[in-house]
Amino acid sequence: MIKRQVPVADFPLTLTADQTTIRQLQQGNTMGADRFILGQAGILGGESASFNEAVEQAQYAHGHAGYTGTIAEKDSFVMIVEAKDGLPRSAAIALAEKLTDEDDPRVDDKWGPAGCIPVKGFNGDIVGFVFFGWASS
Repeated sequence: MIKRQVPVADFPLTLTADQTTIRQLQQGNTMGADRFILGQAGILGGESASFNEAVEQAQYAHGHAGYTGTIAEKDSFVMIVEAKDGLPRSAAIALAEKLTDEDDPRVDDKWGPAGCIPVKGFNGDIVGFVFFGWASS
């Protein structure tokens, strides 16, 4: 059952701080959790600042009460791919889907950290990040 969906294909190739694409999927195999895959524009301060911005945006959109099934439930992240080795957008999204589908231990805990994959632009610079994982719902 799809809970909310905004097409990930709309994730911009050149990102600005206010451009974010979110895909939320209700998954039947993780009780009380939703999978989230979120594209967040890179902002000054790198992945930590981008993560904090994504959490704040999700808290604003979904509330602070908890159990939103979004990145709002996360307080940390783990780098899946080194920042200098970012992936193209489509590859980052595919890897996020693969790791959540396969219950990768780095991101399979709804109370644990989100995963983070840097996204490379056409010129090879990091332009954003894909944050993903499971969150309590």
